[in-house]
Amino acid sequence: MQRSLFVILMLAVATCTAPSSTGTAADEQAIRDTGAKWSAGWNKGDVKAMAAMLTDDYEAIDPSGSHTQGRPAFEEAMSAQFAGRPAGMAMTITTGFVKWLSATSAVAGGGWSVTGPTAAMSARGSWISAYRKKGGAWLIASGLGAHEPPAMPMVSDTAHAHP
Repeated sequence: MQRSLFVILMLAVATCTAPSSTGTAADEQAIRDTGAKWSAGWNKGDVKAMAAMLTDDYEAIDPSGSHTQGRPAFEEAMSAQFAGRPAGMAMTITTGFVKWLSATSAVAGGGWSVTGPTAAMSARGSWISAYRKKGGAWLIASGLGAHEPPAMPMVSDTAHAHP
């Protein structure tokens, strides 16, 4: 958890610096379109399509705090995840913001949801990723996903717990 918070804080600090320039409207749309492409790959269990959206030196932290470094490690982790995934699951990704660091780098974030064949298999959360433009394409250089935290007890619920 502390590692995840550190990554979020570092990305937040990076976004506070004044950019030397920004990307174009087409660049922003390309970054926003990665959410739909990612979802399509995830929904098909297409690890190669998802990996093609990453830089070679990709790094990420998953909600459990596991660190993935490099495209091959990503492919291995996703293949293992897909091997145990029940049929009928679907992911949807929304992009809430794109923040420019330069004309060739940006940070974007938003929400995700997964629906399953039963309500118990559904989940949602948030994500943030660093993007880098390479060879005219916007690739994901690093990312962090988080599950929605459990509901906090209401003050009135906890007031009855202690005499």
